Amino acid sequence: PPFERYEKLTGALASQGYRVLVQPSAHRQMLEVDLSSPALGDLCPPFVVINDETKAELLARPLGFPLFLKGSVQSLKHHGLDACIAKDPESLVTLVRTLLRKQQHSRGRVVARPLLKLRHVRTSPLGFPIGREYRAVVFRGDVLDIAAYWDGTDSLTELSPSEARDVRDLAAKAAARLLSPLVGVDIGQTDDGRWWVIETNDPQFMGVSHLNPLVM
Repeated sequence: PPFERYEKLTGALASQGYRVLVQPSAHRQMLEVDLSSPALGDLCPPFVVINDETKAELLARPLGFPLFLKGSVQSLKHHGLDACIAKDPESLVTLVRTLLRKQQHSRGRVVARPLLKLRHVRTSPLGFPIGREYRAVVFRGDVLDIAAYWDGTDSLTELSPSEARDVRDLAAKAAARLLSPLVGVDIGQTDDGRWWVIETNDPQFMGVSHLNPLVM
């Protein structure tokens, strides 16, 4: 929901004596990548925030190309790879302009990051690399569940015991840096074997992927 609606709803609940687990400020930090990334620090890739298409190239220049672009809340990956990847200054400006017009996705801000080359052996019908990516839910420091992010399985889906520990530890470390006691964390592995926090989510509004709904 729009932040203002979430704020009103939680305020109404609190006024009736309900305990609101995820306060508005915590909800917003998890959901808006330009607010979560500073708290996550070196756990996630470097980034710049763009709110003016005329300054896009100048702001993004230190990161180089290609760049992955998303609104502060959501990307356009449901439209395919070309809706997310800027390969040069021209495509950067075009994508920034498109995202800024989609207020629900961007809330007036676009985040640009270096494109991470995630390990993968297949792609989506729209050409999106189905990377080695996992979704975790953490509650008060305890990792409740971890599961593959993408639909289907392949030769890279299963985690070894040591890999599972690494992903679990990174999810808990990321969640500890945020305000909310309930945190969704997406984690991916690049070709060099490093695990990165891709983004965080408010579990109240995220898809469950392969997570166990009953556990949640």
